[in-house]
Order: sequence, then structure tokens, then C-alpha cells
Amino acid sequence: MVRILGLLVGLVAGAVTLVAQSQPFIVHDTRSVIMQGPYLVDPTETGVTVMLLAALMVLQLMDSMFKARITQMLNQAFGIPPSSVPAFLAICSALFLMLITFISYQGMTITYPIKSTSWFLGLGIGLINGYLFAGSMWYYLQTAGWPLLNSIIKPIYTEFTQNVMKLLPPEIFSWQVLLLMVVFLLIMRVWK
Repeated sequence: MVRILGLLVGLVAGAVTLVAQSQPFIVHDTRSVIMQGPYLVDPTETGVTVMLLAALMVLQLMDSMFKARITQMLNQAFGIPPSSVPAFLAICSALFLMLITFISYQGMTITYPIKSTSWFLGLGIGLINGYLFAGSMWYYLQTAGWPLLNSIIKPIYTEFTQNVMKLLPPEIFSWQVLLLMVVFLLIMRVWK
């Protein structure tokens, strides 16, 4: 009985759907209109830059001001020896940076409505974001001793690689410089 009732409900629902879809939709001949002019293909790329700079600022600030307290807390609360704390903090920093980057690209960020017909500006900002993310990940994973890779192979660093590692974002930007960059980008967002 229940099967027959389910079959009847399904047939009625299908018939109603077919009748509703057989009616034509009204189509108007109109031209598309751009109301505000051409914008960047992805204006949120600069918003991601702000988030990456802010995340790096927080990490640098914690490293420079609270490292001793964090080391003591991790030793007392979790029994992590002080010699292992830098690697643990570097792994946590890399995970934090990955989380912020993922959230920034997937969620809503600060948009910069820059009028430009050139794709070159978007490419440049994307390259800056790539440098900030990949360079910071390289720095933090190097500081942690390459926890996943170190058991398989030992990284060998040439002189060129060691010179490039001196140019990674956490190496060259202090938290004060990162704060100035974030404030500058926020001011540029509201500047009219």
C-alpha cells in the first residue's frame, strides 16, 4: 500500500513538473550594460595580500616578543623540551599561514575597485602573493628542519640557495615593516 501511494505521489509530481516546463519563458532583446567601467579581473588579489601581510606580521610579532613565554608555556603544559620548541613553532606558523591563505582565497576579502584594463597589474599582485606565501612556507619549513622531507632525503643547500634564503619574507620584513604595509594598503582602500 505504501509503495503504491509513493508511486502515485511520484507520478503526480512528475506530471506537474512537465506541465510547468512546457510553458515558454518570456525573452526580452536587451544589450548588456557595464555600469561602473572595467575593473581588474580579480580585485580581491590585493585583499589577499593584506591578509598575508597581516598573518606574517602576527607571526613575526609573536616570534620577537613572546617567544620566551611561549617556550616556557609549551614546556610546562605539554612537556616539549626547549630544543624542540623552534621546530614546533615553525610547523604551527606554516599551518597558520596555510589556513589564512586558504580562507583569504576562498572567502570574502577587502576588495580594491581599481579601474584598469591591463592584466599586468593583477599578475604582479599575484606574483607578490606567491612570493609572500611560498617564501614564508620555505622559511618556516626550513626552520622546522623539513619534518616530512628530512626522513627521506637530507636537503643540500648550494651557495645560491643560501643567498636566496636570506631574501625570504620572514627574513627581511620585521613586524614593524609589515604593520606599515598593512596600514598603507588599508589607507589606500579608503582613499578617494
